[in-house]
Amino acid sequence: LYGVAIGSYFSGGSMFHLQSDASKVAVVAMTAHLQHRGFDLFDIQQSTPHMQEMGATQMPRSEFLKRVSISTSQENRFGNYGDFNRSLKWLDEQLQSQISQSSDRHNAD
Repeated sequence: LYGVAIGSYFSGGSMFHLQSDASKVAVVAMTAHLQHRGFDLFDIQQSTPHMQEMGATQMPRSEFLKRVSISTSQENRFGNYGDFNRSLKWLDEQLQSQISQSSDRHNAD
């Protein structure tokens, strides 16, 4: 997965992979990084059933252009490799917390 970051807007490009489901892992990792860095718009270019299953939503062009204008005017930076690794650690912590909470609820029943 590659793309261009401008302000708090990230426009993602095509994905290619050699392993099954690697693109799904790439989208999850990029989404976590963008959330962790405070980005507010991840443009995947084209909505597909697969991306909608992963949380993508469509919006009218007028709303999209308004959000792009707002996002690109905000100051933000994508970061470097170390920042990306910290985002993945943050994602792991979020997932572990959700698993723990789910387990706690299940044991309480």
